[in-house]
Amino acid sequence: MDDAEWRALDDLSIDEVLVEFVVSVDTSAIDEAGTDSNIFFGIDGVEFLLDHPDYNDFERGDRDHYHFAFVREMTVDDLNRAQLTLRNEGDGRNAGWYCARVRLFAQPEGPACMYLYEEWKDVGWLARDGDAGLLRVLQVGVAPQAGASHAPRSSSSKQR
Repeated sequence: MDDAEWRALDDLSIDEVLVEFVVSVDTSAIDEAGTDSNIFFGIDGVEFLLDHPDYNDFERGDRDHYHFAFVREMTVDDLNRAQLTLRNEGDGRNAGWYCARVRLFAQPEGPACMYLYEEWKDVGWLARDGDAGLLRVLQVGVAPQAGASHAPRSSSSKQR
């Protein structure tokens, strides 16, 4: 996804309904960074398999993009509160994986335009034998408070 194809999420209201998202993943260029394992992106426990059929995803030095529709109505505020995860299934040949960067883009209802929600850099190894294991929590979920009104969290306050 070209940087010219997206806008800053700050341009949207927290009540804006989101209809589609794109996960952009960079695999590191270091030796043995690529994987043949299944990789999943999760939003509040709903996991999406990051896979293009008949394509070798997550090769060393590659950038891959995956498009999905939200499975339930979700606003910008809902996304701000959601737990976001990245998980390596850890199976197959070359099961370990070094993720250099993840970017999440979201598209609201209306004219087709993607908005950068967040970027996580140097996510690191997702491997069975690694200290951090096979799962990364990119953003810690926050339970909604009844009657409370919340502004979007700034990038500096998001959990990484």
